[in-house]
Amino acid sequence: MMADLLRSIIVLLFVSLGAIHASAQTGNCCQTGGNGSPGCNNAACQAAICGADPFCCNTTWDGICSTAALNNANAGGACAGVSNCPGAPPPPANTCCTANSTPGCENAACQNAICAADPFCCSTLWDTICAGSAITNANAGGACAGVSNCPGSPPPPANTCCTANSTPGCENAACQTAICATDPFCCNTLWDSVCAGAAVNNANSGGACAGVSNCPGTPGGGGGCAPGVGGGAFPGSGSIQIQQNLTPIQLIQDVFLGECLTASNVQYTGSPAAIGTFTNGWRIGIESGIILTSGSAALAVGPNAGGATGQNNFMPGHPLLTSLAGSQTYDAAVFQFSFVPQTESVTFTYAFGSDEYPEWVCQFNDVFGFFVSGPGYAANTNIATIPGTTFPVSIDNINNVGGCPPNYPAYYVNNTPGVHNEYDGFTVPLTACINTVPCETYTIIIAVADAVDGVFDSAVFLAAESFSAGVDLQIGATADQVTVSDEDNCVDYGYFIFTIDEPLGQDVTLTYTVDQIGDAVYDPPIPFEVTFPAGQTTVILPVNALPGSLGPDVSSVTINLDTSQNPLLGCSCTAEFVSTTLYFCEVSTLPVTWLGFDAHTINDERAVLCDWQTASEMNNDLFTVERSSDLMHWQDIGSIPGAGTTFTAQTYQFIDHSPLEGVAYYRIRQTDIDGGVDHSVVRTIHRGEPTRFLVFPNPGTDVFWVSGHAGGELAIYDLSGRRVSHTLLTNGELSLHGAAAGVYLVELRRETGTEPERLRLVVH
Repeated sequence: MMADLLRSIIVLLFVSLGAIHASAQTGNCCQTGGNGSPGCNNAACQAAICGADPFCCNTTWDGICSTAALNNANAGGACAGVSNCPGAPPPPANTCCTANSTPGCENAACQNAICAADPFCCSTLWDTICAGSAITNANAGGACAGVSNCPGSPPPPANTCCTANSTPGCENAACQTAICATDPFCCNTLWDSVCAGAAVNNANSGGACAGVSNCPGTPGGGGGCAPGVGGGAFPGSGSIQIQQNLTPIQLIQDVFLGECLTASNVQYTGSPAAIGTFTNGWRIGIESGIILTSGSAALAVGPNAGGATGQNNFMPGHPLLTSLAGSQTYDAAVFQFSFVPQTESVTFTYAFGSDEYPEWVCQFNDVFGFFVSGPGYAANTNIATIPGTTFPVSIDNINNVGGCPPNYPAYYVNNTPGVHNEYDGFTVPLTACINTVPCETYTIIIAVADAVDGVFDSAVFLAAESFSAGVDLQIGATADQVTVSDEDNCVDYGYFIFTIDEPLGQDVTLTYTVDQIGDAVYDPPIPFEVTFPAGQTTVILPVNALPGSLGPDVSSVTINLDTSQNPLLGCSCTAEFVSTTLYFCEVSTLPVTWLGFDAHTINDERAVLCDWQTASEMNNDLFTVERSSDLMHWQDIGSIPGAGTTFTAQTYQFIDHSPLEGVAYYRIRQTDIDGGVDHSVVRTIHRGEPTRFLVFPNPGTDVFWVSGHAGGELAIYDLSGRRVSHTLLTNGELSLHGAAAGVYLVELRRETGTEPERLRLVVH
């Protein structure tokens, strides 16, 4: 990325100096990899390319310039027909959604759409992968829709969006698109309870799902807040984890409390066994927090071993819960504390689960409540209500059984069977909201209890740091969206990154002051405000210093934000100042132009493959693979020599045979001969996710390895469609018997009968 930015800055500098050559130079315009000198041998073609990229005429006609000339020729531009440059060929008479033996297909718009993502389809062969991409494009209503032999956009499946179903997608296309944009699993594999919960959340925030069949609309409520749906999907696997090593005061003060409020007089009544902290809450949609149960918190750990799990602590209930349930309660676990909010609303996220589900619905209505007292509220008002209603959240009111309406199945998740936690059912994450008067004192009682008897357990999960009266704002200053900017790491193009810890329900504009030191000139000028669109938690503000204004002295830009001037984000009782600085100076050209870097698990997650590509290298000594578990501490795990100086694209691969458990981060450090360094982008690995079907190394010369092929049958074909003999061992080792150098198609057919997975293998 930095190399591309540097080249762009060089281009701007040459444009400002008017330094484009006027006459044609020596060297072919379309020569692969460039011709090594500035310009090329046709004035019209040269002018067309250098008008957009002066680097080609002022420094060197490299591989980027020759590729641009080829593209210009293929588009029928000034380079068409020039020596060694093609003209614009007509599309071949081959259907786009069927594999054929030539590059391209019969429809130019469809062909361009596919080849923009996969140039192989237009440069080498329109194979089954290209045809599959065209079918996918057509099904999505893209450029290939309606082309000969290509389908159009299929109607969405007849399944409600706000209830889990057994097929991908849901009945409303707009709602389906909104959810799948952030969670493709919902459209590719299964519209499960996480997808349905996201649709409910979207509907409650007035998004594309609002008003769709079985989905609520934007919830009402006075004073600026109302109960809604919170939480959301995040990567995870395995069982919920429970710890019981904190005191009740620590659970509230250190785990539950969030921004812009203070709490006092924390009291707990109930069995010590009933409370604790939880992590790995991926299945319930809340990552971590505190758990409050009517029996034993330790019993929440999955899998769901049966429908009759609980612990009778032989303790009393609570009168508020008894009144709410309409029957005697037992084994109450109760937190009570006072708090002083600094804004006009306080929210927190929770989920309710129970082993009374589903067989004891309408009979044993285990109960919980959040009872608020203070300005604007009658004493002990329950705010744990179903979004958009006054009905309390309970077993009888949220379930998929019915019998004692209302039952609101859109908010219910069936967990029989389930590997994550013990409870037979639970709600989607919900948001409780309290309309408050800033700087006044309120009291809340958070309680759960068994009803009728003290046998089967129920629990409330409270999201960590979600009891919040504001939004936490951070502003970062970075050279490349990874490296923190400082005087020793100054840049000529950087970013301010504004981050909030939770999305907002409406567009919010932040205002701030800007202090500039030094001679740098910024184009465009730095704005004095940024806007967070509704639902978005990050805004990136790029800052570009004009190269001609930079010198050896460091210039800086500092943003200062006063939270008291931004009440929708900050705390209104006290002012908080957030400040950060970007440093600018003249940056020397880096020696490597990066084309890409990727990392993914292989060999059934026993290893991680890192592969990266460069477009050109100048005095490049070596690449070092770095790994981190926290993005702060990096470890060198291997190195590969660079190519020195080359203008030909290079491909590199490295295998980490001892990867970290859980989440890990990878990046590549490039070191030039003089000791200068550059870094690639950072890639994240989540071990525990399904292994990707992959053949590596690719390209390769002798022995290959296959991952992600368990439960399937592998076949290999050459470009004429003939099947190629191979041997695949149980450890994933793949051998091709006497295969000539060239491109091969590797096909994996799963036992499930789904569409085969295909990839290309290049043999040197």
